[in-house]
Amino acid sequence: MEHKQFTEMMNMLNKIRTGIIDVETAVEKVDKAVTLVGNAERLVTPSFKWKDRQDNFYYPKHMETRHIFFTLLMIWNHVAPKEMQIEPFKRYTFGSFYTNEYMADAVKSLSAELKTRDDLTPYFIKCLKIIEGHIRGDILSLNV
Repeated sequence: MEHKQFTEMMNMLNKIRTGIIDVETAVEKVDKAVTLVGNAERLVTPSFKWKDRQDNFYYPKHMETRHIFFTLLMIWNHVAPKEMQIEPFKRYTFGSFYTNEYMADAVKSLSAELKTRDDLTPYFIKCLKIIEGHIRGDILSLNV
């Protein structure tokens, strides 16, 4: 149930970004999922591996902190509404491998791994706080 709710939250953010759904409706649908963000550690899929654009697979624990952060930021910027994106960023086209469920697993696994790292730069911390703020509350004040 928790994984389904998290995936639904990611789907709703994408629907807001593309104008398919208004903020109030999305907030109603993902209200329960938002509370899961703070509990990412217990929602992690232990076998998760990130697939890069060269088709290499990596366990998050074997990725450099910088790689984890920028992967997470890339995912965020692709699903967040324009007002919530952290600029600058380059838009990529994701193949069919990168399903909503896979991306939800990626967010959970990568963010949980980042929480174990002690080498986060001030920029990384600032961006992560911005993202967390949007997920936890700023989404309610958007005018879409």
